[in-house]
Amino acid sequence: MILKCMVAYAEIVPPSDFFGSASDTGHETSSDMHKMLAAKAREQLLGKLGRLRSKLTPGERAFFHGDEISHRQRVDASWRLEAFQTLLWSLGLATLPHFDTMAERSILKSFPPENLRASLSAAALRPKATINKVRDVAELWHWRSRTRELIERGDSLAKNQQTATVRTFDDIVRLAVCKAHDDGVMPPPIDDDFPVLGKAYRSMSAEEWAMVHSITRERHFAMNWLCGYAPRNQWDKTPTDS
Repeated sequence: MILKCMVAYAEIVPPSDFFGSASDTGHETSSDMHKMLAAKAREQLLGKLGRLRSKLTPGERAFFHGDEISHRQRVDASWRLEAFQTLLWSLGLATLPHFDTMAERSILKSFPPENLRASLSAAALRPKATINKVRDVAELWHWRSRTRELIERGDSLAKNQQTATVRTFDDIVRLAVCKAHDDGVMPPPIDDDFPVLGKAYRSMSAEEWAMVHSITRERHFAMNWLCGYAPRNQWDKTPTDS
């Protein structure tokens, strides 16, 4: 519910410079107008949370109650839609598409259902083995994104990591994707690489890579939190380095 409100707030509240330097009346500044609209949207959305407002994390409180929302905050909150879908999937309330397919905004409308209490009573976590398997796959895709970053940065595989058959990051990627395919958690490789958008991962444009990376990061984040990787279950401090 909190994630749904975050995504909605990021989409409803306009950027702080949306109104220009002043309103048509000449009396209210753009900052005043922005704060007024933000406060109205905030109260409407937080009102829907009711007692769940007490469950907001420090980062979420800062997002909702800050005087202005930065572009970075808006983008990050919008991508929480992926975490939202991932958690719904864990409860058997949604599907989880391939890592090159973004969550549809329409999924926000499906939750909460009209009879929330009955739906939550019927909901149950998927089997632990299934959840752990999907978490591992999300981690693998996040690793692939970081590997591409290292390659584009010009880094080389350390000498102590090289073997007779593994000399480069591409060699590691080839072994990883083949194993994942053999394990049944990856479609057939394309050019010895992760298959994404009908091409090899390395062939994606910068824009495509940014999209896939964001999907991957959010799913990995949500799954790590769900699987207990966050210290003392603190959402804001969920790590994605493992």
